[in-house]
Amino acid sequence: MKRALSLVTVGMVTLALASPSLAVDLIGYYEFEGNFNNTTGPIAAAIPTKNPAQVNLIGGGFRGGGVDINDPAASGGGNTGGSLNIPFNANPNEAPQVSFGGWYNLQSNAGFPGVTAIDNGGWDRGIHLNNNQWGFASGGTTNNVAAAPTDEWTYVVGTFDKTANVATLYIGDDNAATQTTTSATRADGGNNPGETQIEIGRYDNQDLDALVDDFMVWSVALTPDEANAIRNLRLNPTLDYSPADAELLFHLFDAGTGEVEIDGLIWSNTSGLAGTPGQLSPDGSGFNLVLDSQAGTGLAAAPVPEPSTIAIWTLLGLIGAGFGWRKMRRQG
Repeated sequence: MKRALSLVTVGMVTLALASPSLAVDLIGYYEFEGNFNNTTGPIAAAIPTKNPAQVNLIGGGFRGGGVDINDPAASGGGNTGGSLNIPFNANPNEAPQVSFGGWYNLQSNAGFPGVTAIDNGGWDRGIHLNNNQWGFASGGTTNNVAAAPTDEWTYVVGTFDKTANVATLYIGDDNAATQTTTSATRADGGNNPGETQIEIGRYDNQDLDALVDDFMVWSVALTPDEANAIRNLRLNPTLDYSPADAELLFHLFDAGTGEVEIDGLIWSNTSGLAGTPGQLSPDGSGFNLVLDSQAGTGLAAAPVPEPSTIAIWTLLGLIGAGFGWRKMRRQG
């Protein structure tokens, strides 16, 4: 099981203590492991809503389980498909910054299928397909960002920032050797209000035929470094970190100090890195992760050191002293 720890050194003995609570940026993470629950953050469970019989949990997701959102007509323009609603209002007046998306395996890319959106007519914030291409919208549509192949997993995340007036769509395949996504930007001019829930599987009345997994909602507009890092950490065969693990690393980087341990690796801030946004590179027995490609800063990971003989004897001495002190108290 993966969990984060803060490390406190007492003499020559390193003790692992539970880390304090961090600000929540990953407000929704849906793994679809046999249920529609949110495993990280305050948003409630996802709800099969439109044509719920066409929304089914499956065993063959991107990682473990997943969800099959089916459109029997698969025409990209009908109302026969299902939708899975995330009960979160992502309209600009309610969420000035938001990011949502995950891993999609398209079963059909014909016509104009909706993918994930808050649209109820009017080009509200959302992700869609158009003529076998990925596109997105926010107050207007942007088509042909990248090709949309079928029967393979694709990482697709939209970020929306009302304050900066920028929306970005990130698209990457499941090739771990590719460190960056294809991306495009447009103004974040989404109408107010659209749908008050995020609909996976629809854009207004355009239905999707696809498998979906690792769906996430962030209360921030992810940076290019973060959007790529989430994908690279997941695809690395050694790490296979979830978005929840990535969030811990982002908070560590933002803090600028401290350490976080995940699965036997201790992560800490570092500088002097060169690479593309979110690049993850092996470094000896550890890794480097670029989280500010312009400044060349990020995180470095190294294996948890084996306890030295001296440290072990010091710990045993402390334990022995504790037993002796308790014995003296009983005798007194």
